[in-house]
Amino acid sequence: MLLIVLQIASGRFQYWNRILKEWYHKKSVYYFKTLLILLIGLLICSVSKAQQSQVKFNILKNDKSIGTIVIEKKEYSPYTDYEVFSRIEVSFIKKFRVNATEKFRYKNDQLIFSSVNRSINENQKAIKELVFKKGSYLITEGDSRRIFEYPKITSNLVLLYFSEPKDINSVYCDNLQMMVDIQKTGENQYRIDFPNGVSNLFHYQDGRCIQVDVHGTFFKARLHKI
Repeated sequence: MLLIVLQIASGRFQYWNRILKEWYHKKSVYYFKTLLILLIGLLICSVSKAQQSQVKFNILKNDKSIGTIVIEKKEYSPYTDYEVFSRIEVSFIKKFRVNATEKFRYKNDQLIFSSVNRSINENQKAIKELVFKKGSYLITEGDSRRIFEYPKITSNLVLLYFSEPKDINSVYCDNLQMMVDIQKTGENQYRIDFPNGVSNLFHYQDGRCIQVDVHGTFFKARLHKI
């Protein structure tokens, strides 16, 4: 009788011991998976943060601040996104307030999307866009559409605010929706003359843009990196 009880007890013990081992194993696997997911999440956040950058410029007229330009850059292969936020308030006969949001996307170093959204004194201007689709560029401005006959755009104006255009001869001007030439005028200096009579002179130090001189027919301004 005692032997039978011991056998039963031993069997019960082995049964529960196996159950506990399986439970601990499952629990360990669960905690390991949870920890792994958390570590991967932290790693992704860390990489994402490391691939974001920003530049900010103060807009000066007669050494007085009239606005700011903030440009954010985000990289996540194969895309690079730029977003520009600008605000200008200036008086010329009357007061003008200009707000703009511009977005650009590159894929494998090719511009595939461009958007310029601006308002002047709360009056919304027609949104200007460029989209690369089915091997060609489509330009829109409000209800107007046309094909932009250019094979591949690898640089637009926003890139000049980040790095020196040492090997670039032209860039796409998103506001005017056309390519414009870049002229090297001196050591670390580059000039762009726009067909509307405005010219920009970019200054670089250690490969980074530190200042832009803007010259128009009736005004002058300076963008100074903050």
